[in-house]
Amino acid sequence: MQKKSVQVRQMLGLCAIAFALAGCGGSGNSGLVNPTGNTIFAPAKALNGGTARGYVTLRNNQVVAVGVELTPGALASLPTPPPGQAVAVTGITLPTQASSTVYKEIAIAYFDAHSPAGVGDKPHFHPVFLLNSPQAPDPPAFAKENQAVAAGEVPADHVKLADVAPGIGAAFQDPAQPQAQPGWDSYGQNYFFYEGHMNGVALGATNAYLQRLSAGTDIARGDVIKQPTVYPKRGLYANRYTVHYDKVRRVFIFELSDLVVKG
Repeated sequence: MQKKSVQVRQMLGLCAIAFALAGCGGSGNSGLVNPTGNTIFAPAKALNGGTARGYVTLRNNQVVAVGVELTPGALASLPTPPPGQAVAVTGITLPTQASSTVYKEIAIAYFDAHSPAGVGDKPHFHPVFLLNSPQAPDPPAFAKENQAVAAGEVPADHVKLADVAPGIGAAFQDPAQPQAQPGWDSYGQNYFFYEGHMNGVALGATNAYLQRLSAGTDIARGDVIKQPTVYPKRGLYANRYTVHYDKVRRVFIFELSDLVVKG
């Protein structure tokens, strides 16, 4: 049971030094996509007491953002997984109009807490924008997840974290991201690599931060996404992420924007 628990914790562990999503380098409100764009939604999927659904925003028939929105009910009827374990929802799709991007689907993991102590202790969500659907896990060594990554494929300043997400990959994170900081209670971002190549961009936000957004006592935040010099395939890659709350539609939004063709 202990080994299984570790694997579940690794599953989407984006902690600061764990599922590792994962300071202080936030850039406030910048990067929000103009709502006058044409936004197209994929079917919703149940998440806790609410739903999650992927979307793509087009402007002049060009993709300017992809994201996932959570209804407030997603913060209700919350599960209570043991510390270090995640409750995950996979297969959250994006509309076909997002096919020019490298992102194929979204997975969301929910944690009450995970290691390291003092960093991942608050309940939080970790949406992961995946380049490939989750693969069959490769225990016990997780050789595919832990396959070496060429230096050019790892963004500047990123370090490999201790845990892996089975079937998704090993986590690499910039230690300056907010979720790597002691007492984390906001937002963050990191990467996953599988079979030595980029396989996911993971975002994160604590429940308390999301609740402050909906109450209007905190602001939308995000940051640039540091880029590698070598990409696994050609397509649109995001250069920025944002976490915000739409007060009109009453949904929490995790968004990738500033999309540029690379690879």
